[in-house]
Amino acid sequence: MREEAGVIPVIGLLLGAMVGLGATAMAAPPANDDFADAIVLSGMLPITDPNGTNVEASEEAGEPLPDPTGTTAWWRWTATEAKRICFQTGGVAETDTVLSVFTGASLAGLTLVETNDDDPGLGRASKVTLMASPGTTYHLQVGGFRGEEGPFTVTVAEAPPPPDPPDNDDFADAEVLSGALPIVVSGGTNGNATEEAGEPLPEDSLRTVWWRWTPTSTGWVHIETGGAAGTDTVLGVFRGSTLNDLQLYSFNDDGDSIISPASEVEVYAEAGTTYHIQVGGYEGEEGAFTLTLENAAARPVVIGITATPSPVDVMGAPVAVQVDISASYGPGLADGRIFAAAPGGVGAGANAPFDASNRIAGTAANGTYRVTLDLQRFIPPGDYVLELELNGVDDVEAEYVPDAEFDSGGSEFGFPNGVTTTLPVINNGPVGAYGAWLTRYPTLQGADALRSADPERDGFTNLEELVFGLNPTLNSRPGGPDPNAGNAPQFSVNGNRIELRYKIILDDLGAFSPIAVIPQRSSNLIDWIGGVRRLINGIGDFTAIRDIVVGEADYLRVAIGDPLAP
Repeated sequence: MREEAGVIPVIGLLLGAMVGLGATAMAAPPANDDFADAIVLSGMLPITDPNGTNVEASEEAGEPLPDPTGTTAWWRWTATEAKRICFQTGGVAETDTVLSVFTGASLAGLTLVETNDDDPGLGRASKVTLMASPGTTYHLQVGGFRGEEGPFTVTVAEAPPPPDPPDNDDFADAEVLSGALPIVVSGGTNGNATEEAGEPLPEDSLRTVWWRWTPTSTGWVHIETGGAAGTDTVLGVFRGSTLNDLQLYSFNDDGDSIISPASEVEVYAEAGTTYHIQVGGYEGEEGAFTLTLENAAARPVVIGITATPSPVDVMGAPVAVQVDISASYGPGLADGRIFAAAPGGVGAGANAPFDASNRIAGTAANGTYRVTLDLQRFIPPGDYVLELELNGVDDVEAEYVPDAEFDSGGSEFGFPNGVTTTLPVINNGPVGAYGAWLTRYPTLQGADALRSADPERDGFTNLEELVFGLNPTLNSRPGGPDPNAGNAPQFSVNGNRIELRYKIILDDLGAFSPIAVIPQRSSNLIDWIGGVRRLINGIGDFTAIRDIVVGEADYLRVAIGDPLAP
């Protein structure tokens, strides 16, 4: 083959470069690359190894690697007495190290004590401080941040005693706030603070300090942290008498903005009630801050709600229930509604099975607001929870409900009273979606009215006729007299899978109760494997899919259930 000029020399240069690189890569790893070959540190403290390196180090199979360490080397030191010890890396090369300290007798049995990357006082070096136990061997793993390599020193030294925590570090030592509002604490700090066993810690709050305040008058109060230091705080307000029985009243992180390190809440403070104020650092951040308590604009406060009659017997006919809402201390309720939570989670929506007249509109500063709820005749029996919801928004910041589960952003407002009541409902007539559906077909009586009955012998039970929008008095098979026969489930083959398409048509019946739908598959028509159980309360198109496996039988079906069935 004819070779063009210049080709061979170029290839030769490339091969030579590759050989040179390969020679460099064969440099030996450090002698203490593996756990078993760790350098033993001994003698009087402080002890320093000035020749530490992780150049060409590797990671062993099964070696613990706290993120983001890599290319690790090992040292070990055994404590002879109980003493506060500092392990740290350093050196003029400023290699970006990650230091991890373990205990245990073998690589597989190691337990991580603590790991550190970039100690605040050492730049890119690392430091771990702990109380050493006599006779315990501590294994020091030094790796590079994300695999960085270089020289460093390793030092074991006696650590100075820890700085004292703030005087109000513990709940029992909370600083007492008193006097007229506003109250400003300008010297707040959580530097060197700790957490107590059993202490509530909302929203990643750590290194907490406490204040205690008992107002002499009732009203809304704004509480906030701030200050020039810009410490990222988490603010919590609690009620209770001991650390173990505290109830979170309100908390916040980052105020109204995720970029603000300060925190703020507004609480309805009642005269004579003690409020415990906890300030911590987000994920343990430490620093100085101010704490301010000041009067806030009045908001409506709900005292409670009651419903009459209670219990209520529907007796197969609609019944009107009167709900009275007692409110005080504020400019009046905003627009809202009564949210009805059905027993056992059964219920299609916020208003079902009530009508849409459960609205309120506040105009008075104090007094009673009256709402009428119309209970429809097919309402399932049980204990319904009636909850006041303001602004029509199901969100803890808009509800006047304490002790609710807080969302990730924290609740800005604290409230004094629960605003729910229980309404027991008795109904001895037909109930739920199936009961309402039966009234459309008065000829279905006795055994023909059962959910499992098939009066017209078309292969669909009454419950299936309800769900698929079919007529139980007409043959609903394809070609039958039922004009809705096309709503029945349809099988088809689509490529390498079989599909079962079905339409759920509950129309307005879904307001009374949902229907459970479970797609299932089988290979023998005996053992059926269920899919996801859905509670359907409206109209929708659905498809169950099963991949075809050559040589195997495949079957699909849709199982229908009524959660209200006895």
